[in-house]
Amino acid sequence: QGVSGDFDTPAGPPNVGYNLIVVNTGSAPDTFTLGLSGPVAPFASLAQPVVSLAAGAGVAVPVTVGDVPFAASGNYLLRGHAVSQTNGAANDEALLGIQLSDVYDFSAFFDPELVNLPVPGTAQFILNLDNLGNRDDSYTVEIVDSSPGTTGLLEDLEGNPGTRLPALVVPALSRGQFLLRAEQNFFGEGF
Repeated sequence: QGVSGDFDTPAGPPNVGYNLIVVNTGSAPDTFTLGLSGPVAPFASLAQPVVSLAAGAGVAVPVTVGDVPFAASGNYLLRGHAVSQTNGAANDEALLGIQLSDVYDFSAFFDPELVNLPVPGTAQFILNLDNLGNRDDSYTVEIVDSSPGTTGLLEDLEGNPGTRLPALVVPALSRGQFLLRAEQNFFGEGF
């Protein structure tokens, strides 16, 4: 028994189809268990987990690699394994470099979303800014408009109030939080 495994290309990005090429190098038919391992393996899948091959025959098994949301940009190895079900010592491993590029994305929301004031007064909100990208990024937070009779102030990291916070760095895949104090001097909806 024997087996050879190799990917059809040495490296590439996610969301592209690849093939794990498995060849029975033995002199008799055999069945091989296939698997994936490595840091991006949880985001990858094989079209078939088992292949049966005649002696000398080979097959290209499709491998799908999806988005890898947790990782910084760089090259991450995906290992493809083929192991004979007849003789576990007959096995091989193939390597595929998955190249992750920089991703910049964010979302933001207020907590609470709405505050009902029984009388004119002040309410506090936390602006949650989620850096969904895989790189540290800087954000500028600014109050650009408000309803008449409503004012708002943001607080910087030292507690200094203002209507604009300069570029603040939020680490990759992390949340930054900013305090907004809103004051309304009339009854009804504002800000």
